[in-house]
Amino acid sequence: MSDSVRLHAYQAALEQVCPGQVVCDLNAGLGLYSLMALRAGAERVYAIENDREILELAMRIMLRNDIAPDRFIALDGPSTDVELPEPAGVIVADVLADAELGRNVAGLLEDARARLAAPDAVFVPTELTLYAALTRPRAFKGACEFWDADLFVKHGIDFGDVVPELREHAHILMLRDDEIVSAWEPIQRIRPAEPSVDESVEIVELAVRKPGKVDGVCLAIDATLIDGVRITTLPEVQDPDDRPKHTFHPLREERTCGEGDVIELIQPGSPANAFDVTSKVKVVPAPRVAERREARGAD
Repeated sequence: MSDSVRLHAYQAALEQVCPGQVVCDLNAGLGLYSLMALRAGAERVYAIENDREILELAMRIMLRNDIAPDRFIALDGPSTDVELPEPAGVIVADVLADAELGRNVAGLLEDARARLAAPDAVFVPTELTLYAALTRPRAFKGACEFWDADLFVKHGIDFGDVVPELREHAHILMLRDDEIVSAWEPIQRIRPAEPSVDESVEIVELAVRKPGKVDGVCLAIDATLIDGVRITTLPEVQDPDDRPKHTFHPLREERTCGEGDVIELIQPGSPANAFDVTSKVKVVPAPRVAERREARGAD
C-alpha cells in the first residue's frame, strides 16, 4: 500500500470504469481497490479473499468509511471456488501482488472471465506482461551471511541451517541497477478479457551479461490497467527515486557464470502447475548455447 504510483494508477483506472457497475475484486485483501471502486461510483463490489481474518478486517474498514454492507459483499475463499449472484461488469486484480513464479495468474483471470464476468466486462488490467532477469541482490546475500556467519562469529551461535530455508522461498526486495546481471526477458503475456490468450514461453533463456555469482531470478511486470494508464516495475523505465520492490526467487545454490552463459528457466507445460525455480533451472555454458538452440529447433 506504500506504493503511491501504483495506487494513483489504479485509482485513475477505477474512476473511469466503475461508475454504475457491479465490480468483482479478486484477492481483495483489506479492500483498498474495493473502496476505490465504491468511491468512484460502483453500485456494489464483491470482494473475494481467501483469508477470513483479513476479510473480516476489510468489512470493518468499510464500515469506518461509511460503506453500507449491501455495497461491499465479502466472499470467503479462493476466487476459483466462489460463485457470484450476478455477473460483474468490472473485474479488478492486483497483478503486482499476484504475479510471481508459481502463481497461476493467467488461470485465475481466465476463470474469472469464464464464470464471474459479464460478457462485455472490463478487466483492470486489460493486459500484462511478466518479465524475468538474473540477479545478485545484496539484501539477500546479506541475509544469508547474517544467518550463516555473523551469528557464529559474533555470538558463537550456529544458525547455518536457516540459509537453505531462505533459498526455498520467494522474497520481496528492492533491486539496484548493478544487481541485475541479464536482460529482462518476457515469460508470459496475458490479455484477460480475451478467451485463452496466455502467451507463455516454455523455456526462458536468461543470458549472463555480468560474469560472477548468480543468486536467483527477479520478476517485473508491465501492465496496462486501461487505455492510457500503465504501471510497470521494469527498472529501466522507473524513476530512480521511486523504485518498486520485486519478487526474488533464489536458486537453491548460487551459480558462478561467465559472460554469455545462459540460465534456462523451464516453465511447466500445464498452467495449473507451479513453477519451481529451484529445480527447473539449467546452466548452459556460452560455447554450447547455439548448439542447445539448434537441438531444440530440431525437436
